[in-house]
Amino acid sequence: MLSCKDVSKIISESFDKKLPLSTRVRLRVHLMMCKLCCSLRETMTLIESEVRRQTLDRQAVDPTVPKLSDAARERINESLRA
Repeated sequence: MLSCKDVSKIISESFDKKLPLSTRVRLRVHLMMCKLCCSLRETMTLIESEVRRQTLDRQAVDPTVPKLSDAARERINESLRA
């Protein structure tokens, strides 16, 4: 059984990379039983969505915000996955 401390780290990691199936299953089991961790996940999801929205809004309005090419974006994603 995962501890709440472990779950908080796993939830954070889940925004950056795809989790292995076994980890996702253990996470779901924990979230079904723990309202605090479930609430944490909801809160982190809302924060992540808002940050993405604000970043996209800022890029659309502010021409000084650099726009990455698809190739550059993919290179960055590959580096982050490694």
